[in-house]
Amino acid sequence: PVWGEIVVMRFGLICFILQCLLISLASRPWHIFACVLLSTATNLVYPSLTSLVTSNVSESRVGESLGAINGIKSLTEGIGPLVFGML
Repeated sequence: PVWGEIVVMRFGLICFILQCLLISLASRPWHIFACVLLSTATNLVYPSLTSLVTSNVSESRVGESLGAINGIKSLTEGIGPLVFGML
């Protein structure tokens, strides 16, 4: 990789922070379109994370590690809308 997983993950997380801030302060329609552009960069986090895990975990534990990460990801994608939907 040209930049490496950690740099790409940091970039994606910074874009996610900017996306959340922009969408919370959005007052014009173009703000939402800017959030869409930022969200494309946030999609770099998960592939970088899985690549980082597979390169740092022994071969016999890769499936277990990726399964745990996918489980946590699924929980957050399900619990987040339930909790924040009540706000």
